[in-house]
Amino acid sequence: MDFHDVAPGLRYWFAPHPAWEPGNDWPEEVLSVEYEAPGALVLIDPLVPRGQEDEFWEHAQRLGAPVRVLLTAPWHRRDAALFTGALLEGDPPAGIETFVADGVQEGQRAFFIREHRTLVVAEYFMGAADGLRVCPSPAETDPDPFIPSLHRLLDLPIDRVLVAHGPPVLTGGADAIRNALEAAERA
Repeated sequence: MDFHDVAPGLRYWFAPHPAWEPGNDWPEEVLSVEYEAPGALVLIDPLVPRGQEDEFWEHAQRLGAPVRVLLTAPWHRRDAALFTGALLEGDPPAGIETFVADGVQEGQRAFFIREHRTLVVAEYFMGAADGLRVCPSPAETDPDPFIPSLHRLLDLPIDRVLVAHGPPVLTGGADAIRNALEAAERA
């Protein structure tokens, strides 16, 4: 596995999405997150590269904590089934806060890892060469409150934004969010 360390106990990796096709408006490689929370190894939107499932499972076992899976959207189940009994439908483990934007389908959310000042998000933003862009989900149900509700993220001390689609923002996360919101409001 090719992990990218963000901070002690926080890393991400990329894997090719099996449903990706040329012409999609998102990159083939999607990002998944691993966080060593107090008492649990938390995987967010896990997608393990094909052929590396055993290696990944051995890695998770070496860390010695029970595995818990969080999803930023219901359709991001991806490889959650590899971790039988690990999918959390309710509250996230200690150290992770949930953010839900207005006007989106039930089940869409972002996760804020306060210890590392990191936002993990899939359907609200997409990474771009120059930062972030607002990326309303195809499952969005009411576009009017969506972008204004994202301004609540600016109340959080966000340094990093790990996005499922596109490059992550590893410094200046709050500024990247602010810039993306301003660009979306001008459009």
